[in-house]
Amino acid sequence: MPSPRTSIPSEITAVDIKAVTKRFAALHAAGAFVLPGCPEVPPGDLLPVLDAQGGLHAWLAPFVDAGRLPAYALLTPQLVLQRFSLFAGGRLDAAPAAADWLDPASIAARAEAAAGRGARAEMPVLSFDGVPDRLAWRVALVFPDGQRQTWFVAGSAAWPASDAGEIEYRG
Repeated sequence: MPSPRTSIPSEITAVDIKAVTKRFAALHAAGAFVLPGCPEVPPGDLLPVLDAQGGLHAWLAPFVDAGRLPAYALLTPQLVLQRFSLFAGGRLDAAPAAADWLDPASIAARAEAAAGRGARAEMPVLSFDGVPDRLAWRVALVFPDGQRQTWFVAGSAAWPASDAGEIEYRG
């Protein structure tokens, strides 16, 4: 099931979500995701990964245990396994806090604090900074003077989008 804390593009239907959930479950049952040093952890709530234009680029399934994020998997919109990544070699004791990577409220607060000057965040969108290998949350910030700025947040890091504009990825 997708996380209720994020917005799902309108072109994604309940049938699509059900198919993605079923595919992740099948891959998990087949042993596609091995987390060394962690107990058996099933994929968590699905999150859409959107490109800069708001189109679906991938689906992310986080593996969360005891408030930590030891791993995540990505599926393409065509339900092909794109990536399975381990944080800290999958070791739960060294994995980052799940909220740093998955909680939109924490992500928005991190962007606001990093930008300063009274910035207020709109709903973060899981995306990438330039190229898909740079998975990050895109956060639109609005400042008291009405200025808008895009920031990215990944884990405990936050940074402004390049002044030259985001690299456009067409893949």
